[in-house]
Amino acid sequence: MVELTKGSSYGPSNLPVPTSPGWRWWCVVATLFLFAVVVDLHTPWGSAKGLLYILPMAACLWQSSRKVTLLVAAAGSLALAVVLPFSPVTTAFPQWAAFLFRGIALALIWLIAGFCLLRRQDLDRLAHARNEAQQFFESADVVLVVLSSKGKVRMANGRACELLETSAERLIGRDWFDTALAAEDRAASRALFERILDGESMPRSHESHLVTANGARRLVSWTVQPLRNTSDEAIGTIVSGQPIGEQRRIARRLIDYEHALDASSIVAITDRKGIITWANDRFCEISGYTRDELIGNTHRLVNSGTHPPEFFKELWRTISRGEVWRGELCNRRKTGEMYWVATTIVPLVDNQGRPYQYLAIRNDITDRKQAEQELHETLRRFHMVVVNSPIILWMTDCEGRLTFLHGRGLEGLGVEPQSRLGQRITELVTELPVEPEVLDRALKGRAQQTVTQLRTRSYDVRYAPIREGESEGESILASQDIFAEEVEGVLAVANDITELRDAEAELRQREALSRLGEMAAVVAHELRNPLAGIRGAIGIIRKRFDEEAPEREVIGEIISRIDALNEMVHDLLQFARPRPPQLAEVELEPLCSEVVRLVSADPDARNISFEQQVPSGLFVRADRRQLVNVISNLLHNAVQASEPPASIELTASTCAEGADSAELTVRDYGTGIDAEALEKVFEPFFSMRHRGTGLGLPIAKRIVEQHQGRMHIDSTPGQGTTVVIRLPLSNGSEPTTEE
Repeated sequence: MVELTKGSSYGPSNLPVPTSPGWRWWCVVATLFLFAVVVDLHTPWGSAKGLLYILPMAACLWQSSRKVTLLVAAAGSLALAVVLPFSPVTTAFPQWAAFLFRGIALALIWLIAGFCLLRRQDLDRLAHARNEAQQFFESADVVLVVLSSKGKVRMANGRACELLETSAERLIGRDWFDTALAAEDRAASRALFERILDGESMPRSHESHLVTANGARRLVSWTVQPLRNTSDEAIGTIVSGQPIGEQRRIARRLIDYEHALDASSIVAITDRKGIITWANDRFCEISGYTRDELIGNTHRLVNSGTHPPEFFKELWRTISRGEVWRGELCNRRKTGEMYWVATTIVPLVDNQGRPYQYLAIRNDITDRKQAEQELHETLRRFHMVVVNSPIILWMTDCEGRLTFLHGRGLEGLGVEPQSRLGQRITELVTELPVEPEVLDRALKGRAQQTVTQLRTRSYDVRYAPIREGESEGESILASQDIFAEEVEGVLAVANDITELRDAEAELRQREALSRLGEMAAVVAHELRNPLAGIRGAIGIIRKRFDEEAPEREVIGEIISRIDALNEMVHDLLQFARPRPPQLAEVELEPLCSEVVRLVSADPDARNISFEQQVPSGLFVRADRRQLVNVISNLLHNAVQASEPPASIELTASTCAEGADSAELTVRDYGTGIDAEALEKVFEPFFSMRHRGTGLGLPIAKRIVEQHQGRMHIDSTPGQGTTVVIRLPLSNGSEPTTEE
């Protein structure tokens, strides 16, 4: 309730307004002083006439200057003292009475001066308060109108004038209800106004339409407050209002903001100690806790333990300084499940810049984090595939410059990937399996596939143009001929297919040998019996001739040719129908000694020395008879490739790559085998000797493979040949390794 002095327009305006004295006032004061002095000097009224000097002092009640008040009081006091000796007195009043009355007059003069000074101070305070009230009245962002008890406008602030599109001068003194309100609202508003003045307890808020000077209508929400004077009498009202359209727009905006936050974000407010004071529905939904469970607790309730304590210490250091913190947090639901949120914590600070609340806005990024984890795992697997697969992967830009190079297949090529980036791929044709013309077609937008030879290796190379996709920034790998988009570069994958091609060649060879073996079995079966009959008949004929008969030599040559043919038939049968090995534990040292003794007895082995280095106690799982044939065949080949005098080495040891197999080596220092012939040595019927079937090595290789072993030949023309056989050790043996 606002108290106003009766009769005022706003505040105690019936008090004199502080002003400086004018010339008329000075004339009055001077006249009063002159009158007091003249009377004091010419009338013997006794000492009471000194009270006349109080009259000029009383005039100070109508002026406001402190200096003037003190000047008049000093002048009155001086006049009392100066005129006293010249003032006539009567015998009816003694001298002391004159002094007493003049002293009383002096005291009254200064008492009145003090009253005037105090009144001036009160007026200054009232003026200051009035000025502050006026400033508040004018600066308020709401409509403020002061009405008298008759409903007339006594004051109106700038917001009211702006809303009514008029000036305060045009409003002051006019009836508020008839001037500003719409016709349909006047009666109800006036009735409410009168009831409030009568002191009835009424709702003081209502709505009515204002009509502007231009006739526009605006709906305003009003609050009416009675104005009372010091006697608690209602002398009017103060009416405050706010256009409802603006209020509703602000309220609607706040509701929309809250709805948007509730729909999209997790929002919580905590005090300066981190205790949750408010949480929205989204926070309750994602955490699984009710609002009552969250409010009063800290965020430790949803702490997952994923982040170290230092993480939260840094967070608190940041927001305690009044700075905004942004980051990603892993929280735990009430059910124990983890979820990730992108968090922004905004400190709300007071006038001293100290946080008194913290507003936390979070967004659920669990799906994104899972996608990132899956992408990371995919990239990790891709990296493992690229690193561990025997492939070479490279990418170029649209000009053919190398932008990416990786793969385990680079190890055998001796290429350092980082040192080659930025080079044109065509400059690396001697280091990478790339064909410039094929790359050029790929850069023009055609996917390519080709087999490229690099040194001794074969590579299957696929070129895929990289294009800019339909959506901006989306790259696609073109596996078809699409020319709608510009090629950004080329992705190439080179797969080493050397072993695959060798395996395919070996498979074709096996198929050919299989067909050949079937044919050889038929041929050998059809030839063997007739050859035996022919040899028997020739032998009978030979006995009919004398020892010195020339025919006997011819017949011997025929028998020799028949024996050679029979040996070929035997080899054909052995190649076509190999006997499964009868595996047993075989010690290599006595077996090799036996084979060396048999081969050294051959007339072709004269002047050939055999150096045997086979440790005792080295056992393999093998068919002894077949193993003897294999070693014997290899030693015979070494003998035939050597020019006497010569040396042949036969060594055996456990395999250096592991103790599960034995390695048997036959080495000669003869004529050697060139590269072209070395590729054919295991083909049937291929022979470098003037006699022989060419089936010895193919049969030996097949026997070794039937023993789950391997055979390998290295040879240098003019330096000799080395044949290496690897066989599995016997489980019951005690292997020894030759250093």
